[in-house]
Amino acid sequence: MKPLNRQTRNNLILYVLILFCNYNWAQQNQTFNIISQFEPNVKNGNKLSSSPELPDTSVQETSLSLGILPNPSQFVINPEPIAAATLKPKPERLRPKALISVGLAPIYLMPIISAHYASQPNRNGMWGLSVSHVSADYKTDNTLLNNFSNTECAAYGIQHIKLLTLQPDFVYRRNINYFFNTSTNFALQVPELDRESSIWQQMQTLAPSLALQSHYTDSTKINFNALARSQITQRNMLGSSEWEQNLLTHVKADRWINHEHVMTELTLNYLSYSPLNKALVTNNFMGILNPYFNTCGKHWQSRVGFKLAVEHTRITAGANTSPLTYIYPDLEASYALFPGWLNAQIKLYGNLHQTSMTQLYQTNNFISNQVLLKNTNMPLRAEFKLDGKTRVKSDYGIQTAWTQYKNAIVFERNLKFERYMFDPTYKDYAALSIRGYWQQEFSLPITLHVSGEWYRYQAKKEIQLQYLPDYSLQFNVKYQYSSKLSCSGIWYVLGGQQFINYTQNKPPLPAWSDVNINLEYQHTRVLKYFFRLHNVINQNTYRWENYPQQQFNFVFGASFNPLKS
Repeated sequence: MKPLNRQTRNNLILYVLILFCNYNWAQQNQTFNIISQFEPNVKNGNKLSSSPELPDTSVQETSLSLGILPNPSQFVINPEPIAAATLKPKPERLRPKALISVGLAPIYLMPIISAHYASQPNRNGMWGLSVSHVSADYKTDNTLLNNFSNTECAAYGIQHIKLLTLQPDFVYRRNINYFFNTSTNFALQVPELDRESSIWQQMQTLAPSLALQSHYTDSTKINFNALARSQITQRNMLGSSEWEQNLLTHVKADRWINHEHVMTELTLNYLSYSPLNKALVTNNFMGILNPYFNTCGKHWQSRVGFKLAVEHTRITAGANTSPLTYIYPDLEASYALFPGWLNAQIKLYGNLHQTSMTQLYQTNNFISNQVLLKNTNMPLRAEFKLDGKTRVKSDYGIQTAWTQYKNAIVFERNLKFERYMFDPTYKDYAALSIRGYWQQEFSLPITLHVSGEWYRYQAKKEIQLQYLPDYSLQFNVKYQYSSKLSCSGIWYVLGGQQFINYTQNKPPLPAWSDVNINLEYQHTRVLKYFFRLHNVINQNTYRWENYPQQQFNFVFGASFNPLKS
């Protein structure tokens, strides 16, 4: 019921008064005469339109004017004196960078050349170029030493597009190495070769790639990191060529759900290998799906996930095999036993590694041209690690791991060509390793780093694990004498390598010990000189039988930065 307006309310009150007065008059026997008859007349009203207008749904902005009441609060302020502001120097503007280094090792006629250029970074991105070359060409009357030639050219770029980053990359490598010619019988087995030419191989690799990464700040959106790479390798040896093509796609996506970081990684890898021996033509496909999530507390972190791997390999000489499926754990947990001082970490995981001819060459430059490719299965690896820091600028850590391998790569000497080549073989074994490190920064400008690893292997009695080390040690020290002069040194030891001595006239491989010293002098802002000593103790060191490392050698050169002022 709607309330009465003012005019209606006043009329109603007047009408009640009139009735009251009439009632009083009627009580006094008053008489009223009607002069004429009342005829009511109702005027015509306006008709409503049959087409109603739609209301305007636009939101009208209302302008509010907020006033401040003249009732200020009473505060008593006693300001403390403020120290004078210290003006920071204006940050140096990012400029294009260039570096050219040239050196020479005269004993082994070994030039060292490298050049790098990077454009001026800006909000849109940057680009860069690099070239490097190192080679050795040293002969004696009776032997051809470990001569080699390594050349690499690379181009890269970074392009920012709103919340995306695009990174193209292009790499070309050319590697040449020689097989030692130490006897006449070796040359006689290959009639087209003589003692002076020996046997050499050339590896050429072309690897373009493209990476795309997102940078969404909204936690409800999915960030991703994608990589696509194609690698083509050609190997020339003994007048023949073999090819290898590798196509890799890797995608990683992550998103925050409440306080958990959920991630998924997908890897697709296709390998095609075409050697001269058509019986060893290999086509291999491998896919790995790895979902996991990370969560953390005040003093702990954890990772829970798994890996689903699928591989399918076809070798011309082998029977057609069905795809194989593997499931691996992906677990990790860490806890700060003493925050800032000591942390504990445990890992439990597995993986499937694809074997390629390019990978084998990078591990051992003296592999034969009869290569059989098999993937390495690592069903389980368990790690336990303790690491931390101290207040005296010291870092330390110790880690123990147990790993199970199936079809792990083990090199053995090829019985052809007088055993100066190596064949990759595949063995099943387990390995126990213990690694420790310690790094200390002293009050003097001295930094010391010490690390070491110890290995033990478990395999069947009939399995020979050749060229696997039992231990390794490394000592690094750096001394900053002044702002211009610095000195650093490294001592590396590798020992315990076992191998089958077919000839019975050579001792087992000795421990590999190498001492290097590096001196640098910053002459000006744009010019720096360097002097390096290699194998200071002049020891015959071996990583692979019949192939000693270079003995005492020294390198001198200079680095020039033409764009630095």
